[in-house]
Amino acid sequence: MRDTLSTLVVGADGIVTCLWTEVIDLSALGSLSIRRASAVEFDEQRQLWVVEVPGTGEIFADVSRERCLEFEREWFAERIGS
Repeated sequence: MRDTLSTLVVGADGIVTCLWTEVIDLSALGSLSIRRASAVEFDEQRQLWVVEVPGTGEIFADVSRERCLEFEREWFAERIGS
């Protein structure tokens, strides 16, 4: 797995795409536009935490919310810049 904390992708238009981190001060790059790319919600009927991506649907589910958050970070890290 790549080091997701230091992966910044700079487009030809100068827009930087990355996963949020507080390890570096992203505001030093300029004005920020931040949006959540997915949702981690508890499914009461299944008794599982579920990771959903708009337009894709459910990509992962687990009894552990922390595992879902970890999966979410890894899933998006693999897709940044690809």
